[in-house]
Amino acid sequence: MRSVDWLLEHGRPLDIARFRYHFENGNVSAVLNELKKFQNSDGGFGHGLEPDFRNPDSSPIASWVATEILSEIGCWNLELGIVRDLVDYLTNCQQKDGDWFRFAIESNNAHPRAIWWNYDPEKKAGIYNPSAALYGFLAMVTDDTKAKKKLETIFFHFMSDDDLDMHDLNSLVRAVQYAIMANIDIRNEVIEKAKQQILRGCQDFIEKDRTDYVLRPSVFFPNFHFPFFEDIIDALKIESNWLMETVNEDGIWQIPWNWYQFEDEFEKIKPDWMSDMIVRNLRLIHRMNKEARDVDV
Repeated sequence: MRSVDWLLEHGRPLDIARFRYHFENGNVSAVLNELKKFQNSDGGFGHGLEPDFRNPDSSPIASWVATEILSEIGCWNLELGIVRDLVDYLTNCQQKDGDWFRFAIESNNAHPRAIWWNYDPEKKAGIYNPSAALYGFLAMVTDDTKAKKKLETIFFHFMSDDDLDMHDLNSLVRAVQYAIMANIDIRNEVIEKAKQQILRGCQDFIEKDRTDYVLRPSVFFPNFHFPFFEDIIDALKIESNWLMETVNEDGIWQIPWNWYQFEDEFEKIKPDWMSDMIVRNLRLIHRMNKEARDVDV
């Protein structure tokens, strides 16, 4: 398979471990060990785990990426040091920075990054991205009453907010999914509205030019056992077919965005994104098509 060959030759060790876990009965410990290399002593994550900013310092966004990978492999147990330390970092962030987690942190500006990761002191932290997903994660893995209260606030605002961008929507949906999985009391109206917003986002994917940077249905599911998966199965099949049509002769998918600064550095980090995309895309293709292992990707 071309994609696998490319991944094994050029991919991040983390993504290779993820691939082996999903497709070769690999050990979950190998994934955790590679993920741990991005974790700092304060429990947060950095070091380019989110490839579009190269800040080694811990940040809420890089830590959110870690929660996505932990969700992908179903590791939420507080007995795991990597999870326990992450919870400590997120708890300390609340105490230091206030109620909501920052999208970008000040030290970002000292390192190569995409333009949207520039730190602006005038820009306040929002309630959705990444706050919703992070509070959802905290509420699921701990008994943190503050996190549950924050979810109530987030869901209250969501009920009167009909214009979330794709990143805010993804974070909000993740919070709803975590709340459902943790049996946290959540109004049916919130669940139904989240589902309708997902369906609308999927319709946009079906109708829009997919060569642009658009919301993909699979972003809602770091783990295919998450709520709402069966509700959008048709859109996921369309995405899977599209992925099989758009993989290039080297077995990779092109990145549909640009940093708009630090262009040389952007070229250097592209393999990080490509290896991550290979793992995510092959997982979806395999899930949607049990014969995917016979597809030449």
